[in-house]
Amino acid sequence: GVHDLIVELRSTLPHAVMFPSFSTSLAPRRVRRAIALWAVVYLTSAALHAGPGEVGKLVLTAIRGLPGVNSLLAWVLSREASSAAADLLPGDAGAAALRIPPVGLDADEILEEMARLKNPDSHAENGRLFGYVYTQAGERWQVIQQANTLFTDHTCIGPREEHVRRAVDGGYALYEHTNALNPTAFPSLLKFEKEIVGMLAALLGDPKAGGSLLMSDLEATLIALKAYRDHAKETRPAIRAPEVVAPATAHPSLDHAAALLNIAVVRVRVGPDHKADAAAIQAAITPNTILLVASAPQRAHGLIDPIEELAQVAIRANLPLHVDAADGGLLPWLPDNGIPAFDLSVPGVSSIAMSVSKYGFGTPCACVLLFRNMAVRKHAIYAYPHWPGGLFASPTMAGTRSGGTIAAIWAMLRAQGADGLLGVAGTVAATARELRAGVENTRGLAVLGDPKASILAIVSKDPNISILTVADMLSERGWVVERQIGPASIRIAVDGRADQWVPAFLADLAEVVSHASGVRAPHSTAALFAAMRALPESEAGPVLQHLLAVQRGMPPAPNQTTGLPADDGKTDEDITVEDLVPADPADPKEAPAASGAGPCQPSTSSTSPTPD
Repeated sequence: GVHDLIVELRSTLPHAVMFPSFSTSLAPRRVRRAIALWAVVYLTSAALHAGPGEVGKLVLTAIRGLPGVNSLLAWVLSREASSAAADLLPGDAGAAALRIPPVGLDADEILEEMARLKNPDSHAENGRLFGYVYTQAGERWQVIQQANTLFTDHTCIGPREEHVRRAVDGGYALYEHTNALNPTAFPSLLKFEKEIVGMLAALLGDPKAGGSLLMSDLEATLIALKAYRDHAKETRPAIRAPEVVAPATAHPSLDHAAALLNIAVVRVRVGPDHKADAAAIQAAITPNTILLVASAPQRAHGLIDPIEELAQVAIRANLPLHVDAADGGLLPWLPDNGIPAFDLSVPGVSSIAMSVSKYGFGTPCACVLLFRNMAVRKHAIYAYPHWPGGLFASPTMAGTRSGGTIAAIWAMLRAQGADGLLGVAGTVAATARELRAGVENTRGLAVLGDPKASILAIVSKDPNISILTVADMLSERGWVVERQIGPASIRIAVDGRADQWVPAFLADLAEVVSHASGVRAPHSTAALFAAMRALPESEAGPVLQHLLAVQRGMPPAPNQTTGLPADDGKTDEDITVEDLVPADPADPKEAPAASGAGPCQPSTSSTSPTPD
């Protein structure tokens, strides 16, 4: 067998991989004998002190140190791994459809194909699956399915809404009793995931990009940072305190992920247009910088950072650039709306994460992460080969994932098709333009910057009108809006059904604004936001933790405080919003930033108080 392998290697491997020729005449005979004697003594000593096993490790280490050996081993292992994967994943599980269908497919056709692909998979119902799925089929499982359908956000919209919903619900129900942790048990799930990644890679500018389908935008950010951190460890080992440079408007999931990975986030002031400032980003780069981050669009204001300028900064600094396009699912379908280049088609963009639920119109909680460089992408996969339970490797943080979400997204992309997604995107964009025009025609209000797609930030131009008070008044009328503080604004994310409620919203908005002049409600969220913005970061964080714990029914331990001075004898339960507001509070929209890092100031903290 060894002889056959050597013959095959000689005939197939490039000459550079083979062992170079050595001439024994280069080393005097006495020197060779001395080296051999030293080796015998060293190995004998190792055997006596550490056992024969240690001798084998030493010999293997020495052999791998010879020129060409590591390349040879990598080639052999790669060949064997490919062969093993083919054996473990039979049929067409490895095939990948790399394009979204130009025209949406029929729901019955999609579900029939999914049932055919699922048939060879393992089935928990037949009693032969000893692992991965632990739920029970039957009447009680049907109750679980009904509850899941009741509370699932169906974002499949447009002319084919019922048709797409049937494909999505049917695909989810067919696969929710599966587990994507092990593709050998459910190879059809691997096919779906590879095809979803392939379709998004082609859509986002690089069909050769590789990646994974993850269960949240935070998970995508976490996996991306892990990959770049570990790649930096391999290629730039001198870095001991890795840093990521990002504009102040980057989503706080970046700080969340960085805190878990012990990476510092350097937040940089944005420009007057509230977009990333390429010059400021370049100035913030240090020898410890491992990654630049930009948004397309940024979540708070719907503005797209200048990706092409930032990519040039990344190229000059020899750094990767990651684009967070979690809210950018609409962008690829709006080529005629002045959308600047933002994806992997831009030289210098190294990776991109795009939600397949927000404006991707798929089942919620799904995000595709794509890498251009496979040398970086490999670090996104965590592998632990020494577990007694077997070989463990995972490209996700979740590990175990319900196959229902993967199947539903695959079904959605095929049912909507490119024509369906184009139609929905056009409707959303038109509605956003209508909403923007209405806001700008409302006395005292404006839209921040020049948003190109579906997210707007409404600000006040009148110093007597607090936009956060306007938000509270809208909430009293049943409108669910998001409050923001950098600057104070109301965030509106237009969805596919917004065209039905925009006239009513604009009417209520105009009426509320007419009554909001000079009004400041002390018990409002406006007061809370003003207080949080006035507190130093070191105190604001504990306060937020306390508020969230109480909201979730997790009261703090006895004597635990919010981080505020307890000089008035009040307990945590007695503290109200009024206690958090400074003694002489300014208007909420004018509340001064705390000393140190504010929402739009430079910061090296991985817990910057950018609003969620």
